Amino acid sequence: MWQLLLVIHASILTELKTPDIIQEKLKDFYDPNIDYSKFFARMTDYSGNILKLETNNSNIKFLATGDQVFLAFRKKYKECSGIVRNIEDDRYLVIFTNVRDCLPKDIYLRRGTITRLSVPIMFRRIQEAAHNHILLLKNKDDYYHQLNSVNDFLWNYEQEKILLSNNYDAQIMRLRQEKERAIKDLITQRNDNISLQKELKFKIDQIEKDVLNTRADTRELDMDRWNLDHDNRSVFELRPKEGI
Repeated sequence: MWQLLLVIHASILTELKTPDIIQEKLKDFYDPNIDYSKFFARMTDYSGNILKLETNNSNIKFLATGDQVFLAFRKKYKECSGIVRNIEDDRYLVIFTNVRDCLPKDIYLRRGTITRLSVPIMFRRIQEAAHNHILLLKNKDDYYHQLNSVNDFLWNYEQEKILLSNNYDAQIMRLRQEKERAIKDLITQRNDNISLQKELKFKIDQIEKDVLNTRADTRELDMDRWNLDHDNRSVFELRPKEGI
């Protein structure tokens, strides 16, 4: 269910990818034809130059300290200026102003008095908040996509582990078979070379014998060895008897 929600959410947020669609989506956050700068509030506390107002306009959360505010308690009363001091619980607007500038001298400011407010910067603050909201949605979308990838990995982890193990087992088995075939081929090649070595040695010996048997004597023998030794004054035995 969680993964299904992630997919649905991602499919919706992918619509925010292009500038034209972003501009179209901005219309869902605010209406440019509405004047957001004017709204009403009720005075809840007043002390010196500090005025605390309660309002149902939650857009005051976009205001910042130092923003200028104009307020009037009645149409016929003078409008005076104030400065935002802080926002409390997105309901209470604390303003620093000289309240007496907004009221006649003889008028007492009561708690619960309705106050008309005008905040010129409010529309700009809402526009900034809308763009920031869309940016946050895009970032959220990116995180959802990353989370989908992580969930897919974790969901398929055991299956991927088995497939990976089987793949490496098959590779190891294939390498073992190749190793055995290579060793057998090497042994066969060794035996063949041993046989060839013996055969070549035998043929070489046979050829050497044939070379000796086919060699011709190139000396010219015109006398026998006894006369040759006698002429050379070499030590020789008595001439052998004829017929021996």
